[in-house]
Amino acid sequence: MLRCRQQRIASYGASRRTMHHNAAAIDQLVSLVYQSAIDLDAESRFLEVACSELKLASACVVAIDITQRTSRMTALYVRTPSMSVAAQRALMREYNRHFSSYNPLTEIAIDKGLLVAGGTVYVEDLVPHPLLEKTAMHSNLFQPQGWDDHAGIVTMADDRRALTVSFALSEDSSPITEDLKAVLQILAGHLPRAHKLRQTLENRRLMRDAALQSLDSLTFGMIIIDETSKVVFCNQAAHSALENSSALSLRNAEMHCGLARSQKLLQQHIAMAIDSAQHGLDVHWTPVELDLPGNGGRSTIICAYPLRLTRSADAQPQPACVLYLREPESEISDSLDNLIALFKLTPAEASVALAISRGESLEQIAATMAHSVATSRTLLKRVYAKTGTNRQNELARLLLSLTALSSRQD
Repeated sequence: MLRCRQQRIASYGASRRTMHHNAAAIDQLVSLVYQSAIDLDAESRFLEVACSELKLASACVVAIDITQRTSRMTALYVRTPSMSVAAQRALMREYNRHFSSYNPLTEIAIDKGLLVAGGTVYVEDLVPHPLLEKTAMHSNLFQPQGWDDHAGIVTMADDRRALTVSFALSEDSSPITEDLKAVLQILAGHLPRAHKLRQTLENRRLMRDAALQSLDSLTFGMIIIDETSKVVFCNQAAHSALENSSALSLRNAEMHCGLARSQKLLQQHIAMAIDSAQHGLDVHWTPVELDLPGNGGRSTIICAYPLRLTRSADAQPQPACVLYLREPESEISDSLDNLIALFKLTPAEASVALAISRGESLEQIAATMAHSVATSRTLLKRVYAKTGTNRQNELARLLLSLTALSSRQD
């Protein structure tokens, strides 16, 4: 495999050395190919540079629907100083109006099976040049623009669709030379890879956007904090909680609480979660209640959990802690009836579960429910068994997730 790779690199280098085209220009084109995977504006720049450096009359991107046998031009650059951007767009619309539903060259390419990713297609592969001159495409598109020969690179193709980058030569520079074919062959090796990269990035963007929308749909606050204690993300509920609170806020991108003892408790839980994340420990703590002065007498329950770190070469601070926020009064699945129905809990077990989600200790629960701590512990073990959880934090997270469900149903 290494030998094959070395041979390809050597072949690429030899091809560049034997070409009349500037090697730096070819490198620039290859660079633009990959930039276009990240920035769509680079695609237009690629078409422009290709026309300029390779002395082409025009370059365009054409999307082909193989099943419907239709095509649509999505980008176009014409190397004519007198043609404005608006005129080029008008020409692209003209193409799509006349040749979208029927393009003879596309028909032939499909029938001959020439639409293969990484392949190059020339006019002589499709139809003899004298016959091309008799087509409506030649008389209505090529001839008025002074274009003659034609070549294309297939950047993507499957059973349903294909994407090509097509080039046209002016009449005075036709036909396509072997030197130009060699350059197009180099580009043909990179365009499919860049297209796959673009697809991967687009899929990740869609997944990211879906994840962010899902987090914003939660009715409790979620804050993600990195290894340096800096807040890197707040969902919509967290933003609202911070905006409406006179005690909780962000200072220099760090969580801050107006009451000293609550600030200390908040920092401790965040620090413990970050430390656990950095040491790869699956350690969790019981939710705690913060007293917030000047907040209408309301407190806030916080739950801090470590996130799994994945070390990378750039050593940038990574998200290490997720902090959940909610008010004790908020609906968790708040009625005992919901918990009893969902998990077959007894009223006493449901009361313990709700108390745990509010950050109460077993001692506090025992005092409130007028029984011993041992009884609270026994009830909690039964709740674990019926809900499939093992720790207080897991139970709290489960009930937090039910908050969103019950609120959306309401």
